[in-house]
Amino acid sequence: MTYLSLDRFWPKVARAGDDDCWFWQASKTMDGYGRVTFQGRSYTAHRFCWEAHNGAIGEGQHVLHRCDNPGCVNPAHLFLGTHAQNMRDKAAKGRASRGPEHGRKTVQRFQAARDEAAAEISALEQAGAFEPPATLDAPLTQADSDTQLIAMWVARSESKNTQRNYRRRAADFTKFVGRPLRYTRLSDVQGYLGSLSGNAPATRANATAAIKSLLSFAQELGYINFNVGKVVKAPSVKNTLAERILPEADVIRMLEMETNPRNRALLKVLYGGGLRVSEACGLRWRDLTPRDDAGQVTVHGKGGKTRAVLVSARTWRELTAIRPADALPDDVVFASRKGGTAITTMQAHRIVKAAAARAGLPPETSAHWLRHCHASHSLDRGAPIHLVQSTIGHASVATTGRYLHARPNDSSARYLHV
Repeated sequence: MTYLSLDRFWPKVARAGDDDCWFWQASKTMDGYGRVTFQGRSYTAHRFCWEAHNGAIGEGQHVLHRCDNPGCVNPAHLFLGTHAQNMRDKAAKGRASRGPEHGRKTVQRFQAARDEAAAEISALEQAGAFEPPATLDAPLTQADSDTQLIAMWVARSESKNTQRNYRRRAADFTKFVGRPLRYTRLSDVQGYLGSLSGNAPATRANATAAIKSLLSFAQELGYINFNVGKVVKAPSVKNTLAERILPEADVIRMLEMETNPRNRALLKVLYGGGLRVSEACGLRWRDLTPRDDAGQVTVHGKGGKTRAVLVSARTWRELTAIRPADALPDDVVFASRKGGTAITTMQAHRIVKAAAARAGLPPETSAHWLRHCHASHSLDRGAPIHLVQSTIGHASVATTGRYLHARPNDSSARYLHV
């Protein structure tokens, strides 16, 4: 069955609040359960609704009611169980079959409850307090389409990089699923994430986080009724931080072997200031302020946050040496060779990799490795962890604390005579 079949299903349901019973208004069995015929096969209405939202159930499984109302098809009131669990549930709720008389009384009780609920719904309709929607697509949310919802979700982030990654991930996911987000099932999410099995664990973890964030946002706005992403777990990612921290002597050698003044100043800002590559590329001369014989850099960082970073006297001299005599306050610090525009992050990465290759360092060395080195080396030299946190712009000191675990100063293994 597909989401299109639900358009013929929901008009036969009297829907109320999210936590209320939603009563089937069409054909019913003698026990009060809704009855649906789809593609020549007969279903109970509550099972049809469950499978339409969650996929086909396994052999030997039954769709049970939490509310004990057989005519209810609210997916929030349904859960899966075995035949034995179904029997125990019926006995606990006084519905276990004990002779024909008991069965007739049970049906009469169900029918009475159904009639009572129908009367209550009718009274609400007459009072104008309840109106069953024509279809599941009734405009009850702040977004009218997947495209609008995704645009709102992406706009929540102030980072251009995050926006670009979110936009690309949402496009990949919706193309893979091939149906509107409000009809997305758990199997769709699992299938999409399974299609990324050839990617690195970090890539798959980021994709999982993005899809879970999108579905949570959709539920918060009321665009979808059920967030199937809640039960999805991100794959574990091996902590390779220690592999990305170069020895201090290697970093110094890389800086000293760079002969281009602009490139050397960029490298020293990335390492000496702990800046992200996008932060360094976005610097303007108005962001640089002298402080005694050194200087201060105002960094416009991730999430729109601004922080002040003090740089050493040597780094400050490197920066002031590349400033043109006619530079204006809003001119970029690290200008491209064409002049007037800032170097891109890709250009900055190429500068770092060229410098690393010149110094004989691993080809994986990147601009972000220099940021890792700043944090680790400053902690090794005794800098307080909260100072390192504020300098590199971590939102939580726990994030900065990863560098202590990546390169511990001591270990119980050193106390063993082996």
